[in-house]
Amino acid sequence: MTPPPFRYPLPTIIVLVVLCLLVWRGNTWLATVTAPVWAGIDRIRSGPPFPESTEPMRVRGPIVRKVLLLKEGVEATDVPEGDPVETIRRRIFADVYDVWPSSGAPTHYRIGNRRPIGWVEAESVLPWETRLVLNPSGRSLRLRRDSGDEQGTLMDLGSVPLPVLDWNSEEVHVAVWDPSALWSKVEVTGWVRIEEVPSEAFGVLVTRYELLELLRLVLEPTAAGSPPGRISAILGTLGEQDRLSDEQIAEVRRHLPATILRDGATEGERSADQLGRINDDWSPEVSWSGIAYQSIPLSALPNP
Repeated sequence: MTPPPFRYPLPTIIVLVVLCLLVWRGNTWLATVTAPVWAGIDRIRSGPPFPESTEPMRVRGPIVRKVLLLKEGVEATDVPEGDPVETIRRRIFADVYDVWPSSGAPTHYRIGNRRPIGWVEAESVLPWETRLVLNPSGRSLRLRRDSGDEQGTLMDLGSVPLPVLDWNSEEVHVAVWDPSALWSKVEVTGWVRIEEVPSEAFGVLVTRYELLELLRLVLEPTAAGSPPGRISAILGTLGEQDRLSDEQIAEVRRHLPATILRDGATEGERSADQLGRINDDWSPEVSWSGIAYQSIPLSALPNP
C-alpha cells in the first residue's frame, strides 16, 4: 500500500503551519506587542499622573503649607475623586503634601500629619498655613475683595477671631465666618489694611497644652537655640520636640509683616506674667474633637 500523494507543494504547507502557530500563539504575541501602545493611550486619556510627595509642601521658606478641616468625618481618597482609603474622623490642622490641579485654583488637597493620608476636596478644608488671627473685637473694618483695592466694604465683623490666610507688607487676607456656622463655614474672604487695625488686634490660636508648654519654657529657658515664642506660636509648633533653629526663625521673620513682630513682650517676668494671667483666665473660643483653642494676643508672647 502506497501513501497518498501530497496534494500541496512544500511552501504551501509551511505557510499553513505558520498560520496555525499564529492562531495558537497569536493572542499572547499580539498582547505583548500592543501593550505599550494601549498603555500610552491610557496615559493620554487619564492625563498627567497625580503627584505623590513624601514631604509636606512649604511656602515662604520654612513655613509648611497647611489646611484646617472644616468638619469631622472627611473621607480621604487614593486619588482625586477616587476610592476612599481612610476617614478623618477628627477636625485637625493638617500638612499639605500635594494639590490638584498643579496650576490654578486647587480642587483637591493631599493632606496628612507625619504621613500622607489621602486626597480631600477643597471645600472640606480652609487653607490656613499659620495660627495667626485678627481679633476684630466688635470693630467695623473695611474689607476689600482684592489686594490693592481702594474702596472695599465696611463690615461689622463681630468678635470672633478671623483666620489670617495671607499677607503682604500692607494688608492681611482674612476669612470671615458665616454667623450661622462659626468656625465651620466661611462667608467671605477679603483684605484688610494693616494700618487700619491696632497691632494688639493680632493674635494666635493656641491650645491649653501649648500655652502651658510656652509658659514652662519661658520660665525655664534652655541653651538650645532661641526659646520658643511668637514665631513658634504663629507656626503652630509649640510643644514639638524639633525646635526651630535661629536661622529658620530669622527666615520666617523676613516673610512676616513688621507690625506682627512689633511691640513684643520681653523675655522673662513680663511675658511670664501675661501668659500666667491668660492661663488663669483661660476661656476657649472653639473646641474641635475635645481640643479647645483660644486666641491670645501676640503682645503676650516673647519675640522671637
